[in-house]
Amino acid sequence: MAESYISELLPKEYIKRHELLCYYNDLIVDMLYKADKHHLSSVSIELKDENDLPKDEEEMLGWMFQHGYAKEGYRITKAHIFFSLLRDFILYMHESFNCSERGKVTVAFTISRKPMKDDLFYLCWLLADSEELIDCLLNKDISTYDVTKLSELKKRDILNKACRLVNKKEYEDVLYDLIYKRNCDYGLSSVWDQSIHLVTENKHYQTTKGNLNFVFATNDIWNDYWELYYEKLPYIMNIVIEVATQIFEEILKPHEVFITLNKTIRDMKFLLTYDDDLDVSVYQDLFQLIHIECNKCGKTYDLKDSVLEEFISEYLYTCPYCGAVERVGEYHYTEI
Repeated sequence: MAESYISELLPKEYIKRHELLCYYNDLIVDMLYKADKHHLSSVSIELKDENDLPKDEEEMLGWMFQHGYAKEGYRITKAHIFFSLLRDFILYMHESFNCSERGKVTVAFTISRKPMKDDLFYLCWLLADSEELIDCLLNKDISTYDVTKLSELKKRDILNKACRLVNKKEYEDVLYDLIYKRNCDYGLSSVWDQSIHLVTENKHYQTTKGNLNFVFATNDIWNDYWELYYEKLPYIMNIVIEVATQIFEEILKPHEVFITLNKTIRDMKFLLTYDDDLDVSVYQDLFQLIHIECNKCGKTYDLKDSVLEEFISEYLYTCPYCGAVERVGEYHYTEI
């Protein structure tokens, strides 16, 4: 049985949700790995006339838009922006997860602020209207795409459209309120601001006289914010993963069977986090499509028996031949 190592400092009631966050972390890392492996930031084009090619590679993108290759130009720019944003997002969130696991709650919130308020927004925009975002980046003033300068209406529109595109309609407006609305009772703006500043003057969470934000906090206060982290972050990360996966699939273009398979695994992992009694027998046929090639011994094996049990209930599973440990957090894909 593969063992996952989680700090003993993390209260038991948060372990399953923390494991879900680790699973999401692994999924993003695997997308970035496959981007390099399959050269997903590259695009091949059939040139009409090679004589017009610019000598400077930095001028190539502009040349493509000017010479009838706009479609390819948008594709390669979208892929480059996506994987760059995704890498930036997980660099921060990985550290946030680690800090939360070890009880450094203020730091965990502080580190999560930028990826959640900035990177996630641009990922949603890239999904909702990639050409609009790319046109702003390449041709317009930064005020047209600076998230801090955009109107509430524009931000809500982009986030809501992204939620609809990934079949998360229940998060329309809720996602905006969670991340940006400063007077939202269930939002994160207050804790983000307080984790960054020792003194806040916002009337909704003003620092009390003679106090400094979090500096004199008691264990009860720390535990309340620890609970808040594991109450909100798994749901937001669930949306992040669905947005990122849909963009990833638009670039990778896997067979529909793998789109269904990977979505099923993601849904199963999320539901099992909150429902121990979930009937997983309905997923059995799909698991037969997964054939694992061990990175250590090179042997191929199917998901069955103890391996399948680990795959479903844990986030790590063990090669039945050599005992090497693999991560469930992977986008399962082969050429058909």
